[in-house]
Amino acid sequence: MAKTNKTFITKRLLDIASLVDRVETLADIGTDHGYLPIYLIKNNIASFALACDVAIMPLESAKQNIKKYGLEDKIKLILCDGLSNVNKVDCVIISGMGGHLIIDILKNRNIDYNTYILQANNNVDILRRYLSANGFKIIDEKISYDHKKFYEIIKVTHGQQALNEQEITYGPINLINKSTFFIAKWKEILQRYQNIVTDFTGSKEELEKLNKKISEIELIIS
Repeated sequence: MAKTNKTFITKRLLDIASLVDRVETLADIGTDHGYLPIYLIKNNIASFALACDVAIMPLESAKQNIKKYGLEDKIKLILCDGLSNVNKVDCVIISGMGGHLIIDILKNRNIDYNTYILQANNNVDILRRYLSANGFKIIDEKISYDHKKFYEIIKVTHGQQALNEQEITYGPINLINKSTFFIAKWKEILQRYQNIVTDFTGSKEELEKLNKKISEIELIIS
């Protein structure tokens, strides 16, 4: 078996892995090259994994990587749309796709799972709003920075959690922890808003809205 190392896995995937508890079984939805389940198995975070993707080509790539690391008996490849062919597992990871697609996958699940690790490339606030309104509870969050881009990772379970507008925008756990990458992300967004205001030619109402957002971010990261 190939030696355990982190060289094959990105910082984003490492940060996703850091939120996974020790489990017997998990499913990685949108597995791509299969690097995440390989890492989780090799580091004894999971005993068995399902590597799932909607396309054949990524699964072929994952198959070669799984073989390379000698994990054919520990990782099963599944061609499926979302969670359609995923039976009961301890943890589901859905990452590397848009917030709306993650919502669709969650809506179309046939069963409930214990824990979900969700990483949306966009529309994270819309995802949080859906989670809050549909019986999910956010229990951990993390901001990852990889290849000059910020990624938000959300760990959820089933439960009731009514989020306010700030918690939907910034994340309830992020607002408590205010990690280095959380501050960096919102400083970058703040600069973007400030640049817009400098050359703004829109209406007074739109300008007031922008200034209100700027003040909110400044307060959050202060």
